[in-house]
Amino acid sequence: MKNSSNKQLNQKIVSTEISQEDINIDNKHYVILSILIAILVATLLVMVAVGLLWWPFNIVKTSKSTVIAPPAKLQPLKIVAVGDIACDPTSPKANGLDPVECQDKKVRELVNSINPDKILILGDIAYDKGTTESFTNGFYKTWGDIKTKFLPAPGNHEYGTKNAAGYFNYFGSQAGEGLAGYYTTKIGDWSIYSLNSNCPETNDCSVNSTQINWLKSQLQNDTNKCQLAFWHHPQFSTSKHSVDPAQTNRLPSAWQLLQNSNAELVLNGHEHNYEKFAQQLLDGTKSDDGIREFVVGTGGRSLYQQVRQNANSEYFYSGFGALELELYPSSYSWKFYNIDNKILDSGVGICKR
Repeated sequence: MKNSSNKQLNQKIVSTEISQEDINIDNKHYVILSILIAILVATLLVMVAVGLLWWPFNIVKTSKSTVIAPPAKLQPLKIVAVGDIACDPTSPKANGLDPVECQDKKVRELVNSINPDKILILGDIAYDKGTTESFTNGFYKTWGDIKTKFLPAPGNHEYGTKNAAGYFNYFGSQAGEGLAGYYTTKIGDWSIYSLNSNCPETNDCSVNSTQINWLKSQLQNDTNKCQLAFWHHPQFSTSKHSVDPAQTNRLPSAWQLLQNSNAELVLNGHEHNYEKFAQQLLDGTKSDDGIREFVVGTGGRSLYQQVRQNANSEYFYSGFGALELELYPSSYSWKFYNIDNKILDSGVGICKR
């Protein structure tokens, strides 16, 4: 009997020890599971944070490198930008038979294939003097049926007619209020500013001018994520007019205000070529805090060649074509097409604001 009782007692002790061991094991499992859950949650938070930062882009791996590309599902605002367009309809070359002059019909065909939502017209629209006849008998005949898509800016050839009367008569309210030649529009998360760089004619480009004070006020109250501005004369160029500061450095005060506002893009014409610059400050310093400039004077009138070098000039092309911009809520992409519908230059950027 005594041995039997001891045996039963030992079994209870063993049973108790096993149960305690099971509890310890369960506790270890619980701790391990808790750690794994914490790691999983932390990983998800990091993925969400990265996703929010880079949400406008997909990371696409190729055999050679990893590139950032816009997503296929997100529908952007599609814009075309081009300037220096239609020859004088009375010109003997207006028939387009010369491959290096008067090719605006081919550029228009290219724009049709892109099918943009809006078209930024970068000045020098109707050569040679921007008369009403030049607009109605030249530019209108090739481009007039898509007039509702235009966001124009005047060029120096528009002022070949007093007060750019042909330009303002043709575009009406699309050219802004009165004869000032500047305005702004907001599309989605983008603010778009059209400015007038014809300073000798308007006397409205200096730091305390009406136009610059208007721009300053607009930018101070601009809550949009991204900003784009366009006018005719480029701030930077390596082409024909770059040797004459009076032909380029027309709106430095506007550039400085846009730079202070963390604007993304400035688009210009005047030089009859395509040129893309790295992000840079007004003093020409390359910087991620700067503005990227595109010169797109490739609308068909004629062509210029590169005459000097600039370290920030990333791409130069002497040929006809158009720039396509896809504007996303916090980013953008660009493609420059020649008139053979071939993409020569492309890239992406993220808004800084």
